[in-house]
Amino acid sequence: MVLRRGSVRCDDEKQVLSGSHPVNVADLMSSKVVEARVTDTLRDGIWFMEQHGVRHLLVRDEDGALAGIVSDRDLRLIQASPVLQGAAQIARALDSLLLGQAMTGSSSLVSVSPNDDVTRAAGLLLDNWISALPVTNAGEVVGILSTTDVLRMVAGRCDPAM
Repeated sequence: MVLRRGSVRCDDEKQVLSGSHPVNVADLMSSKVVEARVTDTLRDGIWFMEQHGVRHLLVRDEDGALAGIVSDRDLRLIQASPVLQGAAQIARALDSLLLGQAMTGSSSLVSVSPNDDVTRAAGLLLDNWISALPVTNAGEVVGILSTTDVLRMVAGRCDPAM
């Protein structure tokens, strides 16, 4: 996998924020997408995130179709559930619960296109209280846009080398 950020340079920041320089999702998204299966366990999901340095996994169903998304926050909330009492119960839950049970499913899944304006994408993130959007083109996943990507642009840290 190759991590690629788009073409917005930090010296473009003031133009971007003033609205005089339109920025598309493709300019900010990461093409580093880590995927898992609905049948992978929560422990598998945590391992995938740690190994690849990501906070979101796109989840595929048995047929390979995009079924949902799971975030590190989703997994942390399950581990912190008051229903789970003690380390042994948490360990059992991590090994028995599946990502398909913890993910935001396809019926609620919100995605964007690489050509969408980043302000539209930011609005979707805010309106839906989510932290990442799959980026799809003609039904294929081509990247992911997270709140961190949008904040990086606002903070002037949008250089592709960062």
